[in-house]
Amino acid sequence: MKTYSFTIGGKKYEVEIASVEGKKASVSVNGKSYDVELSEEAAPAPTVAEAPVAAPAPVVKETAAPAPAAVPAGKETAVPAPMQGTVVEVKVSEGQAVKSGDTVIVIESMKMEVEIASTADGVVKAVKVSKGDQLEEGQTVVIVA
Repeated sequence: MKTYSFTIGGKKYEVEIASVEGKKASVSVNGKSYDVELSEEAAPAPTVAEAPVAAPAPVVKETAAPAPAAVPAGKETAVPAPMQGTVVEVKVSEGQAVKSGDTVIVIESMKMEVEIASTADGVVKAVKVSKGDQLEEGQTVVIVA
């Protein structure tokens, strides 16, 4: 098993690649297991010795993990969804104090859970989504004031 350490958007991820077979890989990110499908450009070379090195699935993780950019709205900060997905968990409520980097919403996208973090310190003024909602990229999920 090959282990990689990534820091994405200031958050550390430990990625272990358990196996790679063709375009499928079994990986573990911070202890949570995922089965991922590799894109053509990330597919491993046919040589057995190079497969674990040539096929790090973290390319998929990198696209899923960056903290979203804040969209200022006066004294308020709108926290947008970084990608399309389904709301799995709402971790904050209106009136709750948050710091930049705190997880506010968890979505599922491409069979992976993605944490959406607050991009500002403040108090949650509004939660714009509920569990089960379908999100579009850039849609506001929380407003922090």
